[in-house]
Amino acid sequence: MQLLNYLLNKIARWKQKSNKFMRTFFIAKKKKRIAKTGDTKVPSVVCNNCNGAMVLHEFGLPFNSPFVNLWIPPSDYIYLLQHLKELISKEIIDVSDKYPNIHYPIGELGGKVTLYFMHYKTFSEAIETWKRRTARMDFNNLRIILVERDGTTIEHLRQFDQLPYPHKVSLTHSAHYELKSCFALKGCTDKEKEQLAFPYEFSGWFGGKYYDQFDWVQFLFGNKK
Repeated sequence: MQLLNYLLNKIARWKQKSNKFMRTFFIAKKKKRIAKTGDTKVPSVVCNNCNGAMVLHEFGLPFNSPFVNLWIPPSDYIYLLQHLKELISKEIIDVSDKYPNIHYPIGELGGKVTLYFMHYKTFSEAIETWKRRTARMDFNNLRIILVERDGTTIEHLRQFDQLPYPHKVSLTHSAHYELKSCFALKGCTDKEKEQLAFPYEFSGWFGGKYYDQFDWVQFLFGNKK
């Protein structure tokens, strides 16, 4: 049993090293595609969790929206998208005390939308960063993402699909062919919760991640090359 565990751990380490090494070539190819578009105007990406920002970070692109290092419950996120221009400049109040078992800052935007600042140390840091990145928002160049996690239901997916944003995608664990904005990521399923697992995780040995199944360069810059 000890030998088996040793071998499994060894294989896991080899796999991790292989993926990290191969990822550099994978991302270099994507950056080359982006450069070929000739488009230097990076869109404002709005996402209900960190996956959108992770894509931008890997591509070496700036964060032109405040939706970075946080997550938003699906019902709140749909409401936010329905009133984005109205809400984005509203005050965020500190409601961390309402959640004693959560050890990172939590804010409430406009009294309507809960923002879980999971990768920030303090509320003031989160707000300072939010304001700085909000100033970069370009409402004429938005990309809207819904990642099927944190209790996202089929009703949330339907509501998202009906939103009047021309560039939007919902990443899901299974296909919903009636929803035009839906894109299913194969092999990325949390079977217990019947939702996506972690799209940013490696999916094999050669540097690919689950969310690479979606064409991010096409989505961000409209390039099909």
